[in-house]
Amino acid sequence: MTEKDVSLMMKQFHEKQPVLSDFAERLADLIHEVLAVRSLRVHSIVSRVKESTSLLGKISKGSGKYTDLEQITDLVGIRVITYYGDEVDVAANVLKEEFTIDHEKSVDKRGLLDSDRFGYLSLHYIIEMPEHRLRLTEYKKFRGIKAEIQIRSILQHTWAEIEHDLGYKSKQPIPSDMRRSFSRLAGVLEMADIEFGSIRDKLLQESMQMTVEAAPMKTMNVESLLKFVGTNAALKEMDLTIGRVVGTNVYFSDKYIAELMPLIRSAGMESLTEIEAALAGMRGVLHPFLERWYNKQQTENVSAGTALLFLCILHVVSEGTYDDLKHFLLEHRICRSHDINPVSKAIVQLYKELVLNH
Repeated sequence: MTEKDVSLMMKQFHEKQPVLSDFAERLADLIHEVLAVRSLRVHSIVSRVKESTSLLGKISKGSGKYTDLEQITDLVGIRVITYYGDEVDVAANVLKEEFTIDHEKSVDKRGLLDSDRFGYLSLHYIIEMPEHRLRLTEYKKFRGIKAEIQIRSILQHTWAEIEHDLGYKSKQPIPSDMRRSFSRLAGVLEMADIEFGSIRDKLLQESMQMTVEAAPMKTMNVESLLKFVGTNAALKEMDLTIGRVVGTNVYFSDKYIAELMPLIRSAGMESLTEIEAALAGMRGVLHPFLERWYNKQQTENVSAGTALLFLCILHVVSEGTYDDLKHFLLEHRICRSHDINPVSKAIVQLYKELVLNH
């Protein structure tokens, strides 16, 4: 690449900087919104546009790799810092739903280190605005612009920042005794990430139990169930997710929701309070289950309350046995007898996979 080519790319970059800055700011706001809708509270979301000196260095070191500005995918960068390690994948799944991911250029750097190596790396996605957003007036000008999104927990971020600072201050290779110290620290931080998540889950479970025990039981009848399905934000969001996955609208059917009453009771829930507790207990599992399940299904209609049906099914899976699930599916005609074994197996297998990853 000639100096003239480099100069041209830098000129294009400077002309594009106002749009890139606007994109970075709007993208950060949008990510905050879509995570908030899923009730995922993160520590921080920071945006930046690549500095001119950094871009010039990248082009120069590329040895002709970059011949066009659009080939550089990190002109805009977003860093999402979660509170807990297990929320990195939760945030990543939300972003996969909301944006167009360049999987070829994205990388999960957490899996790049060998088990005997030290280091704490993050999940990197290269994304673009999806087509349905680009059709909106406020997003049209962002067509063709990509951004790099880094997702890491607070402790992963702490490690990365300190490691970067030490690497910056020391230009010499790290001695073996110091490498062992780094390895020990990496292990401590990894265990701390896991333990903080475990403490959070235990506190949440105890809080939910105390709430259920202290609060008056909310009676469940047809009228109260119709209102519950129509107003519960978590159920509405999951029903809309099913509709989006299968490509259809969600309709409200009093008859369908009323018919869920015996299923709910058969699953062991006698009140709206118990439904709320089950919803809270399935935090992080029910939503991805519905996405994965309906990604392989074809249906013309999705009724409000479909997510509640699957809550009942997964409640039976979590509280009962494999035979209990088969009996439940057959008794309520959710599944035909000749399909009962493969369907039950698929439900249990997907549920266990999501629980292990949660």
